[in-house]
Amino acid sequence: MNPFAHGKRHEIGLDMFVKGFERDQLANIYLSLTNTRETDRLILECATLDEMDSEYNIGELLDEEIYEAVTVRRFSQTDSRMKALSRVFSKYLADGIVPAEAIVGRPKKTGLFASVTAQIPFSDGQVITIVFHSPSGDAKKIGPDDEIIAYRWLLNKRDITHVVSPEGEGEVTLEEVGKRIAQLVGKNSARFQATQKDVKAQNDQLAALKADADKLSKENMDLMNGLKDQQDAVATAQSKIDRTRGLVEKQQEINADLENQLAALQAKATAAEAERKVAAETAAKQAAEAAKAQADTEAQRVADEAAQQAAVDAEAQRIAMEEHQKQQDAANNQVDEYNRVVKVGQDAVPGLRLQDAETAGKLWEMLQRGEVTQAEWDKYVEDLYASGKADRPKPVTVPIIENQDNAVNVTDPTVTPDEATAQADPPAIATLNDLLSGAHDSDTIEFGRILDEAANELEGAGLMNKYDALLNQTADYLTGLLKEKMKRVM
Repeated sequence: MNPFAHGKRHEIGLDMFVKGFERDQLANIYLSLTNTRETDRLILECATLDEMDSEYNIGELLDEEIYEAVTVRRFSQTDSRMKALSRVFSKYLADGIVPAEAIVGRPKKTGLFASVTAQIPFSDGQVITIVFHSPSGDAKKIGPDDEIIAYRWLLNKRDITHVVSPEGEGEVTLEEVGKRIAQLVGKNSARFQATQKDVKAQNDQLAALKADADKLSKENMDLMNGLKDQQDAVATAQSKIDRTRGLVEKQQEINADLENQLAALQAKATAAEAERKVAAETAAKQAAEAAKAQADTEAQRVADEAAQQAAVDAEAQRIAMEEHQKQQDAANNQVDEYNRVVKVGQDAVPGLRLQDAETAGKLWEMLQRGEVTQAEWDKYVEDLYASGKADRPKPVTVPIIENQDNAVNVTDPTVTPDEATAQADPPAIATLNDLLSGAHDSDTIEFGRILDEAANELEGAGLMNKYDALLNQTADYLTGLLKEKMKRVM
């Protein structure tokens, strides 16, 4: 790209011969801008400054330490040039379309030159993008006195450079370029707004579907977490039941073994009694009764021992059941304590995830007991919101009411009182103060014309720098009037 052969310088000032496009010429040019499916899509597709800067100004950002801030012969006048261009748009745009405040991007280094991108949005959603380059000076920065040249103009995403800048001229007025752009913006407005309604409807539907999907996903995750907690609780209870069942079964085996031993002893006693009867058929009745008494005593002893063992076993079973009940109560208390601490955490940190609520609840109670400081707690909460573990509550928006001040005479702080007395203010200063007093608030087009004339008068007198603050204040006042006009239209 040769910066001396591409792009044109644009002069501010009243153009008495501004032509713009004739009706037939405008129709033919608009047709040439939309004669393919791709170009038609581009002119109807909204564009952000970042998209346009990335597409048409793909250089590297200049270091902040080596370029001047943005405050077109001088770069420092970029803001005022954009405001002047907006005033031209306001003059020629159809009713209902109003330009908004210009946006100026960050300068970049593209090849051997420094460049910068600017945008002017309109109330109907369209946007004009302008790419400037600086053919002189240091390629690593754009100084406040460096000249910048507009070499690319786009309406939305469609390049319109070849139709808005007249051919064969080294310099053109902003009035001519602005009128041509305003005509194209008005020509494209109805189709653009109709397209954007469909796009907005589709985006709204997509956003609604995504919100529903996110909500269902969160509900599903909550259900899965709840199910897992229940499954863990059931598994713990089942484990305790299995241990208790094992103890009961073991006790039943012991009881059965004792019953078998008792039966064996009874059978053995019966057999001994039979042998004694066979061996001592002739024994005396007393001996038989004594033997029988002895057998009964032995059986009673065995029975007493069995009863004692059964009592011991029953006590062991009772102790085991009490231990199981204690463990069950402890588990229930643990669950209750967990739920309580989780609720404390969720109340202390609105929007907190369930899995982090227990820790937050414990830390909150430590704060109440003085075990942690308020600063430590605040940092912990901020970390939760920063990491996405908690959803930050939406702030309450308080509307700001703009207030337009009355006209203020701006004086040069470098001029002494004696010098101020000696230097008479030019008539343009009275004109600017008259504009700020509200004398022309009802006609923004006339306001812009008078402002341009006053600026030209100060520039011709070499007083632009001295009264730059008053000019900017008057331009800002006009911008406020245009914003109010745009609000009434919308």
